[in-house]
Amino acid sequence: MEELEIMGRQLEAMKQSLDTQQIINKKLLCKLIRKRSSWLNSFVISEIIALPLVALIFVSYCSLKGISQWYTLSFILFAAIDTAIDWRTVRIPGRMFGTASILELKRRIIRQKKERSVQICVSLPLTVIWMLAFIHADRAASASCTFSLSGNLIGTIVGVGASAVLVVFIYRKIQRTNDSLLTDISSFEEES
Repeated sequence: MEELEIMGRQLEAMKQSLDTQQIINKKLLCKLIRKRSSWLNSFVISEIIALPLVALIFVSYCSLKGISQWYTLSFILFAAIDTAIDWRTVRIPGRMFGTASILELKRRIIRQKKERSVQICVSLPLTVIWMLAFIHADRAASASCTFSLSGNLIGTIVGVGASAVLVVFIYRKIQRTNDSLLTDISSFEEES
């Protein structure tokens, strides 16, 4: 009988040790997720900081070239909406690491990936349409300016191409980061 009591205490001690180990593993996983996602949060904050500066440059450019300010207003509106959506679909709030369960983090990351895919499918065509309209207005304004029309067109094409490559690169990097976070969470769930 005494041996059963000793085995029962040993089993209870092992169970407490396992629970402690799982808590430590969860804390380590949260630290890892926070570290890997820190650039995502910084990216969104930098978008918020850059938006007024880019808008000011855009207002100046349109004023200098005599392009309608409606392009500026639509640009600011689109950029503000996109930044607000990025706030939701890219950023992982710091409070989630202390309060949310691993399952909640996983659900949030999966939801963000889906919403980001929808965002890119909607915003990319709208951006292309807006860019074509802006390029047309810019070329019309350039025809009456002293700037070189061919140099302006080449600069616009290079700028649009570089911007498109940058957007695709950032989108893919964000998706890869979320994929690696989901892999880490799945590995944690398998261990538990």
